[in-house]
Amino acid sequence: MGRQTPTGTTTVQIGPLGTATCLSYDDGVRNILGVPYGRLAKRWTRATLADSWPDNKHDGTKLGPRSHGIASHEASIDNDLAVPVPDHPLIPRPAPSELGCLNLNIALPPLPAGHDPNTLLPVIIYIHGGAFCFGSGGTANNDGAHFAGYSSTQGKPCIYVTINYRLGLGGFLASQVIKDELARDGFAGVGNFALTDQQLAVQWVTRYISHVGGDPGNVTLMGQSAGAASVGHLMLARGAEGDEAPGFQRAVLLSGAVDTIENWPLEMWEKKYQAVLRYFGIENGPDELEQLRRVPEVDVANATEDIDGGQRGVVMNLCADGWFHSPAIFSKEQLLNNPVLTKWTPPKWLKSLMVGDVRQEGLIWRGKLMNRDRGYDWYHNVLSQHVGSDDLATTILAEKYGAKKESPAGSEELSVPLENLCADVLFKIPVINMADKASQAAHSPAVYGYHFDRPSTADNVLKGLAHHSVDNIYGHLNALDIMTPEQAALAHRIADDWLDFAYGEKDPWDKYSQGGERKWMIYEPDDSWRVKSEQEDEAVRGYERMRWMLDESLYEKVYKAACFWLAPNLPYA
Repeated sequence: MGRQTPTGTTTVQIGPLGTATCLSYDDGVRNILGVPYGRLAKRWTRATLADSWPDNKHDGTKLGPRSHGIASHEASIDNDLAVPVPDHPLIPRPAPSELGCLNLNIALPPLPAGHDPNTLLPVIIYIHGGAFCFGSGGTANNDGAHFAGYSSTQGKPCIYVTINYRLGLGGFLASQVIKDELARDGFAGVGNFALTDQQLAVQWVTRYISHVGGDPGNVTLMGQSAGAASVGHLMLARGAEGDEAPGFQRAVLLSGAVDTIENWPLEMWEKKYQAVLRYFGIENGPDELEQLRRVPEVDVANATEDIDGGQRGVVMNLCADGWFHSPAIFSKEQLLNNPVLTKWTPPKWLKSLMVGDVRQEGLIWRGKLMNRDRGYDWYHNVLSQHVGSDDLATTILAEKYGAKKESPAGSEELSVPLENLCADVLFKIPVINMADKASQAAHSPAVYGYHFDRPSTADNVLKGLAHHSVDNIYGHLNALDIMTPEQAALAHRIADDWLDFAYGEKDPWDKYSQGGERKWMIYEPDDSWRVKSEQEDEAVRGYERMRWMLDESLYEKVYKAACFWLAPNLPYA
């Protein structure tokens, strides 16, 4: 069985907010959709908490709108090769809305027999990915009804929340003009609107979730890809530096971390802002921001790739503005010295941490790296400039990653080693850094690491590849109808692991450094799973080359080279 089918409607009282009509299911699940958590007065301002409903009522039978994403990316939501879970005909997705996109969905499990109704339930808040440029908490794969229902059958009822937040330039654009207007309106910082939206969603859950049986003292913040990077940034934000949790106590980072996407200074964002103005023919002046607001957000979103020089695979970078991130954790200067996780210490309030990746993360960059105008020598020269030695660049490319000088430009033979290097420095080493630092800290949380190696079985070009996001169809339990029995067993195992983690009463698998040996859960290509030491897993993972980069103080230099490989020609840089 795939995604759950609603069979009726019912009502739920959410404290002072009022009554929500919601979807009901045969297994007792209630799904409250499109709940507004924030209000927006205009584009490029901070949102404020939605603490009331008109007439104390909310129609939670319909999804709320998402933010506008880049058109070329948005198509992947409607025909997703990576996560092929079709929309449910009874739960259509509405058109995007720039001012109405701050909403969330709450899947409430039925209480199993014998469960004390006065015992509050763990809560998972899921932040979707999409390079900060596309995606939605309301996509079919992210629907929480099946997971919530399954949690009750396992005797571990858990509330599942998914959120929407601002995307693309609407969620990240920063400039001095925007900063000055924010200050006049009583707000701080600049840019990073997507992240302050997410903080507001967590605040809303903290305030209201107990009215529907959720425990605000046991919240797991979970994210995938850009959503995982978001979780990492929220652990570095103002309010997260002390002993008191900032609305969540546990963190799950699925295929992403703070270092997956570079932080930018305001000066870099200023250049991009000026490029946006030029693109739309807007001259600098007192009303430039209002003129830009009059451009439909969908047009701003769709111009993003052209503004970046026609590059596909655009991402949004956070602004190191000196305000969003707590200076007690990382200074503005430290944040701009990407990457930062080599210097990270977990917060005292963090009870448990789960981090991991998929085997072929680097496939998302194949289109960029298979460039017929850039051969081995180009990549070698860039790397040499960053590491300061031709010989060292050769050691890294040829010896550690198997790249061959004679491989033709634009060939898969050249691309695959480059993909593997980029995956290591942008996905896998950040995961290792987090696991290492968290497990070694004086106030160490329970740390669990995993790798997902199961290739896609979807009947499309990604079949047979353990690509970025392939794991998305498993833990949510919304694609069981297209899985073999063995795959379905793996999906249920992952869901069980998430539940054990959220409850915090039982290890989902061996802790990362249990017994003095680094251990990882491996979700295997054959649908089995087992815990392996790094030594056992070396032939598949290549820990030695990654730890060599860290030990030789090369990681930061290789990281910067890889970032340049992937975005070499920003016209405004």
